[in-house]
Amino acid sequence: MTRNPSRLAREIAEMASEQRRLGIMDAATYEKIRRGILARRPRRSRRGSRAGADTLTCQL
Repeated sequence: MTRNPSRLAREIAEMASEQRRLGIMDAATYEKIRRGILARRPRRSRRGSRAGADTLTCQL
């Protein structure tokens, strides 16, 4: 069973927001979490990584 990353990101953002509002989390930590969630990272496909391994194997 796979999880939806966007749902996970929303939940983490909501939790961080509530902790910040309640004073449990400081502003610097909150901003670090928010920046990490908002940063777009390219997805790595398994097929692309395997193709690189096959290429290296063929060159040997």
